[in-house]
Amino acid sequence: MIIKNKIMKKYLLGLVLSSAAPILSAQNSFFIQPGAEVTLTGNAAITLQNMNFINNGTFTAGNGTVNMTGNTTSTIDGTNAINMFNLIIGNTGGVNLDRNIGVSNQLEMVTGLLNVKNFTVDMGANGTVITESETARV
Repeated sequence: MIIKNKIMKKYLLGLVLSSAAPILSAQNSFFIQPGAEVTLTGNAAITLQNMNFINNGTFTAGNGTVNMTGNTTSTIDGTNAINMFNLIIGNTGGVNLDRNIGVSNQLEMVTGLLNVKNFTVDMGANGTVITESETARV
């Protein structure tokens, strides 16, 4: 899926897309293009099944959730900051960090590993990690 409009502002179930540039391209990746903005409003959630999360634009999580699911390894990467409110890891193939990220509320480990490599997950003052186990851990 490629969304291209000269000027675009769409409201889709709590997801606000705004940009004068192409916003998203998705082929195995949720890719926020340079100059694009993706904002979650309310308690909106994005589920990425066997997809990477790449932010080269602006991502604003609000009180929303990014849910990474599937059975093949996914990656969180991009040139710009990625700060999430809630992040759920439910991917048996695991999720690799290729940049530092922030999770201000909950990092929920359902299944699979979060491989931080040499990067960090900044949980701030109020962030928590929940439901970790031997098969679902950081």
